[in-house]
Amino acid sequence: MLGPMDYTPGGFRNLEPGAFHIRNAPPFVQTSRAHGLAMYVVYESPFAVVADTPDAYRTKAGGEAPGFDFIRSVPVAWDETRAIAGAIGDYVVIARRKGRDWYVGAMTNEQGRTISLPLDFLGGKRFTATAWLDGEEPAAVEVRRTAIAAGNPPPMTLRLAPSGGAALHFKAE
Repeated sequence: MLGPMDYTPGGFRNLEPGAFHIRNAPPFVQTSRAHGLAMYVVYESPFAVVADTPDAYRTKAGGEAPGFDFIRSVPVAWDETRAIAGAIGDYVVIARRKGRDWYVGAMTNEQGRTISLPLDFLGGKRFTATAWLDGEEPAAVEVRRTAIAAGNPPPMTLRLAPSGGAALHFKAE
């Protein structure tokens, strides 16, 4: 919340911290893919880039790696920022608005946790939510789409793996 910084998120070679060791080729990161995606919302940077070579963002079949669609869509400048929840050193949940759309980034430390995300920041309007969530392994991403009704929708439950996270895009209808 101090302002912009220079940080290069977007590592798509993900390992659990216990399986991590320093290596240069290829480099790995100690967080889940969803945690890395959440960094694009949580960390304010006017020049967001990816951290790796182009082949890291492709599947073996040549398609786009899961989660890269989020990186492609996330803005680098925001109209509004809200701190939703957090505890220093433990976890953070930030919501940012660009135009009529909202983006949410949630990141946790080595402790997995369940977070209840209140949706009152949506202002009672209708949205389609796309969520990039922690999968079964650090490099896996589960994508879910949900319609958010107008009015006062119930909170959304986010289950964050250890060193995990979630990235969400609420597209206004």
